[in-house]
Amino acid sequence: MPADDKARLGARLRRERKDRGLVVEDLAEEFRKVAPERIRQRLPRLRDLQRMIRGWEAGEHNPGEQYRLLYCRAFDMDEQDLFAGDPATQDLSPSSSDDPHLGDPAPLDLMALAWTMGRLDQRMDRRAILQLAAALAATPALGVADPIDRITHALNRPSGLNEDMVNHLEARSIGFHRLEFVLPAHQIFRAILAHLSGITSLLEICTQDRLRKRLARTAGEAAVLGAWVAWDLDDFARATALYRVAELAAKEADDQAIVACSVIYQSFGARGAGAHIEARQKLAAAQHLLPKRGDLATRAWLMGREAEEAAASGDSSAKDMIEVATDMLADARPHSERSWTRCLESPRLDHMRMTIATHLRDEATVYENANELALLADDPAQKKTGRILASIGLALVSLGDVSEGIEFGARSLEAIRHSQAKYAMNRLSELDIALEPQGSIRSRELREGIHATRRELLSPHPST
Repeated sequence: MPADDKARLGARLRRERKDRGLVVEDLAEEFRKVAPERIRQRLPRLRDLQRMIRGWEAGEHNPGEQYRLLYCRAFDMDEQDLFAGDPATQDLSPSSSDDPHLGDPAPLDLMALAWTMGRLDQRMDRRAILQLAAALAATPALGVADPIDRITHALNRPSGLNEDMVNHLEARSIGFHRLEFVLPAHQIFRAILAHLSGITSLLEICTQDRLRKRLARTAGEAAVLGAWVAWDLDDFARATALYRVAELAAKEADDQAIVACSVIYQSFGARGAGAHIEARQKLAAAQHLLPKRGDLATRAWLMGREAEEAAASGDSSAKDMIEVATDMLADARPHSERSWTRCLESPRLDHMRMTIATHLRDEATVYENANELALLADDPAQKKTGRILASIGLALVSLGDVSEGIEFGARSLEAIRHSQAKYAMNRLSELDIALEPQGSIRSRELREGIHATRRELLSPHPST
């Protein structure tokens, strides 16, 4: 949401509070009274809740879904009236509810949205995506229906396959990689599978070598993303199967960069299991899969991950590796290289640099990068926000700045609950372990919140 809109919403929330004769402290107490049990258990302590209310009223941030619900209950107002003009009040589906596991968008809606985002080829936050989705639903004349109709026609009458249809599928794959950054895994997984199914139908009848290779490459890029999302949903069997599909597609397309991307995604699982040496070896081997020219952004991402795993093993050469990766990314064109590099930006490597400095206890580098990253992690709807804030919290606690680390941990927890970025819980779990020796009330409250959120996010949620 633009800054002016945030300020207007903040002023409205402040006016409604004052009209009811409430001070911020009163409203925080009221939130606890009106909160459903499932939300009350996850609310931060009162002081943090008061700080959040002041931030919303100052237009610094927007309240997330669960806090909008609390506002409506506390003020006895309808959400559409209280938050009129806030695109976050709109859902991607007409069957929305306050339960994040309900109201998932239909696959066709998401495929149209993914195609549009792939064609726009620009970064968008969650609110902008919601606005775009609403526009697509209301205005079929935008032209999105045309490529979808043509793809449907091609699937029913395969003789109509042409290069234009392959272009549409490629754009859709790019769009799904963009959507993964802002939408929960359970919301997009079925649509990715539907996308893969469409590509499969075309591969079965495509005999043109050039188009077949492009289709195979698109299938590989989509399969890699699908595997990552399946892993995030704890559907490990399907993740393994999709990684295998990606390898077969890479062979068919003669494009081993797909396998390199697959190794990067799988390395996060190895990291979570503490297999740092194994992950580093696989990442180093994957460097040789890339061509000597091109794919610089992918190579930079690979080396950054390798540096993280090296630092986790205590290897100080990680400092040099992350600087080489940074130089590579500066020379690369990630926004036009591959579907998975479209969202690869310098802050990603800054995050890696801070993680490396944390492992190597490089205090100066930790604080330098933590300050810069904290300024970027201001949107709880972005899935990366929770992970960045958790990393900052872990870094500060590791250096002995426990109080400040807990503060960032609490912000991370709020962002993860909002974005449902389950993979970010791995970093927050590391913070949980680091806080175990601490006996303060604040550390105990944060750890309890982490445990509750982990149980909630890890509760059974079907991938299809």
